[in-house]
Amino acid sequence: MDLAGINQKTVCLYCQTYQKITPDYPVNPATFRMDSEVPRCQFHAQYQCDHCQKLRHFNGIAWCHDCQQFTCLRCGGMTITEQQFLVYEYYYMISCSSCNQEIASLDYAETQAEHPYQIGDLHPDRVLQVWLPFGQEINYEPSHKQWGKYRLEQMTVDVEFEPVDEVAGDSKIVWDENAATWSQLVPTDINHDKLIIPQMLRYLEQKPSKIMDIACGEGNFTRKLAELGHQVIGTDISNMIEYAMEYEKQEPLGIEYHKIGVHDLQTEFEPDQFDQITCNMALMDIDHLSLILDNIAFLLQPGGTFIFSITHPIFSWPVSKSIRLPRDSEHNEDKGWLVDNYLDEQPIKIHHDDFPQPMLYYPRKISTYLNELQNHGFDLQAMAEPEPDEQMLKAYPRDMYQDYDRNPLFMVFQAKLRTNKHVY
Repeated sequence: MDLAGINQKTVCLYCQTYQKITPDYPVNPATFRMDSEVPRCQFHAQYQCDHCQKLRHFNGIAWCHDCQQFTCLRCGGMTITEQQFLVYEYYYMISCSSCNQEIASLDYAETQAEHPYQIGDLHPDRVLQVWLPFGQEINYEPSHKQWGKYRLEQMTVDVEFEPVDEVAGDSKIVWDENAATWSQLVPTDINHDKLIIPQMLRYLEQKPSKIMDIACGEGNFTRKLAELGHQVIGTDISNMIEYAMEYEKQEPLGIEYHKIGVHDLQTEFEPDQFDQITCNMALMDIDHLSLILDNIAFLLQPGGTFIFSITHPIFSWPVSKSIRLPRDSEHNEDKGWLVDNYLDEQPIKIHHDDFPQPMLYYPRKISTYLNELQNHGFDLQAMAEPEPDEQMLKAYPRDMYQDYDRNPLFMVFQAKLRTNKHVY
């Protein structure tokens, strides 16, 4: 069949995708779900279960040659067999509702030339080219494990995510490379200026105190602490701190800066030195959360306060990706979110066009943060998911209206170290 000139929406997307895996796979015209994102041919449409009479997707139903009938996974019961093939990494073995014989679902049966259209038990009502993979050695190496999710991700923002090993990333290298770019962006960033920092300051003990601002970067938040009259020490392991030191040299606020990582703070500072410790938008970029909290508990006085902000574990990358339909729309009403893999805490690199080095990110569940705080002697006092008020929505409609007022992008925590801090 000559498909030249046929619109992509009239071609079966399954056929088209399978042909990329095995070149001799025929591509059939779509006759089913023509208006959807996945138009399909009759071969890859739905089949009616002979037991419940309901139509099921071809990957959830099996054909029994002996009984000459279909059984869906809900009627016959099923088990899972892990096997990478075509766009899948497993298939169902479904028990025939008449003879109880276990049979592979149609998606896998096709690769074994056991589909009823392939063996001649049934004949399609439309002209259909049928793939016959006899004697072929087909290399099943799917580029994605979840094809339905993969289709959705093609509609999301164009950002590349790269999983890395637990100890593969080096935050210092990342921030050394991105320091110049970030130092230019952060002073004009409305997220920090309008949402995150105001909430951080609301959680701060207002009376003058001794504060350490860890992972302080270029010192934007550190300077705000000093302007409020606090005695502030800023620490950071990357070259970002050199920008903070330069600001201090030009406009002195009495801030003391130390180029040191959060994992090594006990080597340079004595215990119980600080009334408050802050960390603004950095914990999600640093590994070994338990060690970080060990050091914070070491430096804080009993009853001291730890305040930190992070990207929202649910509504930020890599767990959440925004979708726009149409993709080029400038209206946030056309925006939605794909939220997935929240339970996966594997570190990831996020490639931003704005930055020379991929950002290193350590996804953590909200429960991970709360449990680690508890395990290190902290009691949660307050938690916020900053949201814009009416004034912000009017002032920044493209960024916030029908967007930030729907889902939060950040979280801010206030925790207090127990007075018997050495007894967890």
